Amino acid sequence: MVVDAWQLVKSEKSPTARIFVAVPLPEALCRELSALESRFVLGRPFLRWVRADLMHVTVRFLGSTVLDRVPLVTEATERAVKRAQPHTLHLADLGGFPNAESPRILWVGLQRDAGYRDLAVLFERLNVELTHHGFLEEKHAFTPHITLARVRDDARGNDRRVIGEELATERAFLPDHSDVPVRELIVMRSDLSPSGPTYTPIASATLGS
Repeated sequence: MVVDAWQLVKSEKSPTARIFVAVPLPEALCRELSALESRFVLGRPFLRWVRADLMHVTVRFLGSTVLDRVPLVTEATERAVKRAQPHTLHLADLGGFPNAESPRILWVGLQRDAGYRDLAVLFERLNVELTHHGFLEEKHAFTPHITLARVRDDARGNDRRVIGEELATERAFLPDHSDVPVRELIVMRSDLSPSGPTYTPIASATLGS
């Protein structure tokens, strides 16, 4: 448990907080992914890159959550990981959403191997536990990834196509540190501001504990 962070959350006057559950990434991997920014020369003015220390794999995004219910998220997460064993995710190629030709988001996908399947099972367990606590069931398909950058809202269609062309030349890129060990899940708070988001870890749950 990250007790100090939770005390900070409870002490604030706002009745809600944006909450998500995520897999943290190794620092070396985050640095290498962040360095990709230098490879997008033409599209760089139109991209807002995620800071290296904010990169992660989201397992479940709950959004605005009443503060009194945040401990239930922690409890659900701890119950979900009890029967799970540590495993490893492996990065695939780069991609774009909604498509790679005219993207609004750049991301790194994951290989659909045994580690991916283990994470999918963990997602389902977390979904069940959260539902037991009264949270809405996640209806969207589980598509874990690492968000690298978002295209600025004022980018035109041609700007996005330029980014798509650069993305096509880099799609096969894999950093040297391409493994993501899954040893714990972090319950995280997200605060938005004009300068970008800030993430505060509230609790951690170790797999198999």
